[in-house]
Amino acid sequence: MPEVPARQGLDQDQLRWILGLTRKLAAPFDLSTMLEEVVDAAKGALDAEGGTVWLYDAPSDELVLRVTVYESRAEAFLAAGLATD
Repeated sequence: MPEVPARQGLDQDQLRWILGLTRKLAAPFDLSTMLEEVVDAAKGALDAEGGTVWLYDAPSDELVLRVTVYESRAEAFLAAGLATD
């Protein structure tokens, strides 16, 4: 596994953004909207190009794609195809 470079402290804008996200998490929310915001936050924190959330559906015993957040539609389309087959 490649080494992840150490990050320096957070600046004021990053801290404000984190505070705003924690306020949203504490408020009533729509699950899909909140999951998208969480993926956006993780994407920014990890400097990732995108992310997905798959939820387990017990009745069908399947993973269901709920959220895709990518820089381009092509990347989102490819990510959605990862678990199909």
